[in-house]
Amino acid sequence: MQTSARARRVGIHIRISDDREGAGLGVKRQEKDCRTLTARLGWTGVEVYDDNDMSATDRRKKRRGYHQMLANMQSGHIDALVTWHPDRLYRQPRSWRP
Repeated sequence: MQTSARARRVGIHIRISDDREGAGLGVKRQEKDCRTLTARLGWTGVEVYDDNDMSATDRRKKRRGYHQMLANMQSGHIDALVTWHPDRLYRQPRSWRP
């Protein structure tokens, strides 16, 4: 994703495939790192899209956070996205298409 000096309304996407404990510690760490980067860039985090305990491999599974993020990008609610690592967002390039 390209960066610019202008302020951005940023969505933060976080995901852990398997949260056996159900405590959400992995996604909390991801969110903290993403918020740190967002602040350093001078952007405003407007929404967190949480897909805790959700695999990105199976396209049949409904990833609510991911689909809400796509809708908010299309509507202009957010104009940038921060994620901890690209593989937290998607596993297959065709997944990026709504």
